Amino acid sequence: MPAVRRSAKPTGYQAMIQVATGAPDKLLPALERIMRRDVFHSTLDWQSAAEFNLGARQALALYRRDAAFYDAETSQLVLTCNDKRYMPNRMHGTNSFADKVW
Repeated sequence: MPAVRRSAKPTGYQAMIQVATGAPDKLLPALERIMRRDVFHSTLDWQSAAEFNLGARQALALYRRDAAFYDAETSQLVLTCNDKRYMPNRMHGTNSFADKVW
């Protein structure tokens, strides 16, 4: 099976974030997540263009202020998603992570 190739250019919100901030491609997923969670506490589809651009710049400022935190968070998300122990157990209809915690 051929390998899936990623687009060289960011698409969707990440492209808009890049235009507003000039951030490199590797930061765009983190900036989008920061915008959703820490800046707007919501989805990104209800802002005007000016609000979106301001939010993108605020997200970049937050990232620059605490890059170590956001980088650690990103690496933890990747580790958690790649660890099959935390994937839903479809056979039994349970979430194995929740079963381990409770």
